[in-house]
Amino acid sequence: MRTILLALCILGVTLTSHAQSLFGKTWIDGYYYDLTGKKVTGLISWSAPQKSLFSTEGDRIFFKEKEDAQKVKLLSKQISGFVMDKDSFVVSKHIDLKDFSFLSVVLNTPTKLYLSTIAYSAITSNGMVSGGVLKNYYYGPDPDNITKITRKNYIDVLSQLMADKPDVVAKIKDKKFRFGRIDDLVEYYQTGVIPKTILFWPKTKDGKADDMY
Repeated sequence: MRTILLALCILGVTLTSHAQSLFGKTWIDGYYYDLTGKKVTGLISWSAPQKSLFSTEGDRIFFKEKEDAQKVKLLSKQISGFVMDKDSFVVSKHIDLKDFSFLSVVLNTPTKLYLSTIAYSAITSNGMVSGGVLKNYYYGPDPDNITKITRKNYIDVLSQLMADKPDVVAKIKDKKFRFGRIDDLVEYYQTGVIPKTILFWPKTKDGKADDMY
């Protein structure tokens, strides 16, 4: 039991230190909206939030009015959204996202495509810390009324969201872009160029992209 608790403490300290090393180093021009709708322009730093036993803050950004100004931490409950360069984020009040409520606006269509990004980590058998990023896509008319995109519904949902480009829809229905390749699908929809990761993706016997997710 002591070993497990010690490991958790080490993990918590490691992740906290890692997160702190990221914040404040990468600042991007942008702005945020406060709860009254006021737009505040400056520099913003954000990275995918980390699930932790030692913190209940949830999503947050760091903001500076200018390069040499003091940074300010803003929790998701204090703002309604923010923009970093070309990336827009909104705050969702959906119950499933109560702890990590920032959603990236991937497609700003009438029925929108959103992306939730959460960092995760674990301790391996040899005591090392490993991790990655968990991505979940959602769709809906606004960030509060959303439905998660799953392996069962992604073909129908994405075909409707991208119906203005029949060639894209054809590749969705042909399963050229599988459920685990939504990032690549969005890139293709926006640029018209099939990503190299798809061109060189392993093929099944029928010549379609292999679903490795």
